[in-house]
Amino acid sequence: MGKYVSLDQIKPGMTLAAPVVNRYGQVVIASGIELQVHHIERLKTWGVFQVSIQSESDNGSDLNQDILDLAKEQIDAKLTWIPRNQAEIDIYGSAIELAAMKIINGSGGSL
Repeated sequence: MGKYVSLDQIKPGMTLAAPVVNRYGQVVIASGIELQVHHIERLKTWGVFQVSIQSESDNGSDLNQDILDLAKEQIDAKLTWIPRNQAEIDIYGSAIELAAMKIINGSGGSL
């Protein structure tokens, strides 16, 4: 899971942890892309305020399967819908990861 960084803090060489999508759900810059100056300029032109950037701890080692399962149970208990498209699936996955990180950090064993 990346961390959200405001565009004014983005530097060339940083890697996107999540894709940048437009309002129609189309990917305009894929995740895993190492940002270059022209990417950052485009993001500013498009009015993007922040992006998810990979950090050194993004190897997922902190998120073991038991914690992810608990986080998924918590999110599923709160959802009133089933993800139907890629954008909703991405949101669902991000919610599970965020819940897992909250469990790990002790800032909310339950949501």
